[in-house]
Amino acid sequence: MTKIKLNILKTFILLFSSSILLLTSCSDNDTEQIQSKDSIENLNTVENRNIITNLYKEGTEENLFLKQKISESKNNLNYRTNESDFDIEAEIENYRNCSDCPSEYKSFMIPFIEEMAITNDSELLSLISDYDTRIDNLEADLVIKENLRFILFTFYEAANYNINNSEGNLAQRTSGNKVALGIAGGFITGCATGAYIGGTAGTVTVPIIGTVVGAVSGCIAAGAWSATMGAAAGGFWTLFD
Repeated sequence: MTKIKLNILKTFILLFSSSILLLTSCSDNDTEQIQSKDSIENLNTVENRNIITNLYKEGTEENLFLKQKISESKNNLNYRTNESDFDIEAEIENYRNCSDCPSEYKSFMIPFIEEMAITNDSELLSLISDYDTRIDNLEADLVIKENLRFILFTFYEAANYNINNSEGNLAQRTSGNKVALGIAGGFITGCATGAYIGGTAGTVTVPIIGTVVGAVSGCIAAGAWSATMGAAAGGFWTLFD
């Protein structure tokens, strides 16, 4: 597994998502799952999209879980930091060289993340929407396209909530690109971790989303969840400059 450097924002992301990626051990009864660990699941289901939407709906089980994880992490965070502590170029290079991360997604995700890195949060939703429209024109398998749609759907919901509906005034939340950096860093961290566990153990259990099989699904599910946590950390970070 390619090592990904720990830095301030990544510490935020990992604290927000502590204990969320669980190695699912494989018993003798798991032979079928082990044999299919290289299969590619379509995670862009109505159920999964509803789960992501419910993260931001007051009173839902998913929303309460998200608030709990954020609350548990707040006391451990050092908010006095800035964008210079987060080397997104190094993160992108780590993702580019990540041997566990599915290569068939990188040609789309790397340019997207590179553009996110230089996009102000006030323009982030438009950027995500623009890239979503590009998926139809990709020369890729249908499942790959659907998983990319799920990733971008997760990014959009997380960005929309943390930019438009979280604490602080709108000008304060859109003055930089901390939410964009949080989403990017979260996705890279989660993808690398989920792909490694899914590729070696066969399954990965991600809170809210559940258990997925294989490196590709591990990357997508864990990347989506960690991007959600990264957006929360980034939105939170804007309040303490």
